[in-house]
Amino acid sequence: MPYVISGGVDGAVRVWNLASGQRYNEIPQANEGKYEFEKKVTVLAVTDIDGVLYVISGSEFGPMRVWDLTSRPPREVRLTEEQKYSANALTVTELEGLPHVVSVERSGVVCVWDLVHRKPRGAMTLDEQSGHAIAIVKLKDEPHLVSVAVGSTRDPIIDVINLITIQHRSRKRIETEPQDLPIVDQEGTRLGIGVQAVVAANWKTRPIVILGYREGKILFVDLINGRPILKLEIKASIRSLAVVSPCRVIIGTSLGLMLLEPDLDAASLAIEQSGRRADS
Repeated sequence: MPYVISGGVDGAVRVWNLASGQRYNEIPQANEGKYEFEKKVTVLAVTDIDGVLYVISGSEFGPMRVWDLTSRPPREVRLTEEQKYSANALTVTELEGLPHVVSVERSGVVCVWDLVHRKPRGAMTLDEQSGHAIAIVKLKDEPHLVSVAVGSTRDPIIDVINLITIQHRSRKRIETEPQDLPIVDQEGTRLGIGVQAVVAANWKTRPIVILGYREGKILFVDLINGRPILKLEIKASIRSLAVVSPCRVIIGTSLGLMLLEPDLDAASLAIEQSGRRADS
């Protein structure tokens, strides 16, 4: 039976039965805080461990929390006494056969948690304003974290971290075109490039990153050289992205869901031909 798990500004996490439309389970206060803005649930991830469904909730103002959704009401599962990392972004992946949570703080701290043994596997620190959006991709058969950072005075930056060794592998800066300059308000203050969603995938033999912008732009980037492969624009704000095959992308927008099937082969060929013409 399909379910949807949501997090709200009131600090609650709710489980919804899609067949009936009714609320099935609820965590009334998944995040705690003195002020209202500290209670918001801003990131969620779900995983299954030996048939037990867990949800990981978090925000940038408080520590991640893990909940057993099979109990009613949900039971909190403490990670370790050292649990203190907040999460500007988080995801769940499998490392060496075990489920792990990967979180990134706004300060740039990347932490990898072993959910079975309930302890951190390792941590490292990138620079500030890291992890606005993250995804997992395989490079040479090893899982890597792709962390996209967007600053108010710079182009988007992609960091790649090997999750087995917890070591930084590379950093690429995506050069924006003149029409892709950061958003500026009426007073002229730069508000940053509006990346709302990111997903990584292996396209044939090349790993790619897809960025979705609140202005409606979708950018396909070669993860190896950091070069854009293809840019598309739609008349809606991009909220979420999911790859369902190497060349099919489901896009969550302000107007609903869309299915995109871009011709990445033709786009890549055009870039390569353009490069050869420039070199000749």
